[in-house]
Amino acid sequence: MSVTPANVSEFKHFEKATEGVETSRYYADKGVASAKKVEQAFGTMKRRFKFTRASYFGNEKVLGQCILKAIAFNLLKAINIA
Repeated sequence: MSVTPANVSEFKHFEKATEGVETSRYYADKGVASAKKVEQAFGTMKRRFKFTRASYFGNEKVLGQCILKAIAFNLLKAINIA
């Protein structure tokens, strides 16, 4: 998992993310084709957990905040399933 500034495309890090993967085919969701689609997890984190902007400076601190929000999102999903 990594965090980059919002103005950096994830495709700049595609090779690094797929390093060591032995395949010639990659699949991506519709969000790759359109800038308008927001993934459910990120949309929920924005609405429910006020994750519209990072609260800290520095990639390490923002990564920590992102991980905590992701844990909270997974706990919310677990509660809704049960």
